[in-house]
Amino acid sequence: MMSRFGIVSDAAIVSGECTDVYFVHTDEVLRAEGCNPDVTMEITAYALPDDWGVVCGTADVLSLLEGLPLDVSAMPEGTIFYPGEPVLRISGGKYLDFCKYETAILGFLCHASGIASASAHLIRIAGDKPIYSFGSRRQHPAIAGMIERAAWIGGGVAGGVSNTCAPADIPLADDAACPHYESGVCRGRVGCL
Repeated sequence: MMSRFGIVSDAAIVSGECTDVYFVHTDEVLRAEGCNPDVTMEITAYALPDDWGVVCGTADVLSLLEGLPLDVSAMPEGTIFYPGEPVLRISGGKYLDFCKYETAILGFLCHASGIASASAHLIRIAGDKPIYSFGSRRQHPAIAGMIERAAWIGGGVAGGVSNTCAPADIPLADDAACPHYESGVCRGRVGCL
C-alpha cells in the first residue's frame, strides 16, 4: 500500500483502503446489521481563517467517485465560498457506496482549497506585484503537481509556478529565482548569474 517514499498508492485511495479506521468499523457494523441507509452528505467549512476561501480539489473528488451510483454536485474549482456554504454534495446513493471515501474526499478538498485560498489572499494583498508559487519546496514532492495546480487555481499566481512537475498548462516561473549557490550571497553580489 505504501511506496518507497511513504506515499499511498492511487489504487489504495480508489479502493477505499486509505481511510480512517472508524469508517472501516462503520462499514462492518452496517453490513452485519443489513443496514445501508439513503443519505445526502454536504461538505461545508464552518469556519475559515479569513472571511472566504477558494474551492479546489473537486476534480479529484469527482474522479474518485466516478462510476459510483451517486449524484455529486460541486462548486467549480476557483469559486469563492464562505463559511457554512456547501462546496460539495453527494446524494442519490446508499451510505456504503461512499462511506470508505470520506477521508479521501475531505483530504482532497481541504488541502487543495487551503492552498488555493492562501494563494488568492496573497495575490489580493500583493496588488500589482507578481506572485510566484514556490510552495512545493515545503511539501512532500509527491504532491508537487497538486500544490502548483491549487496555487494557480487560487488566483493564477501571475508569475507562474516553480515546480517542473506542475500541470503542463500552467506556466513555469523561469525568471523568478535562481538556486542559492548562484545567488549573490555566494559571490558577494546581488542577483543571479
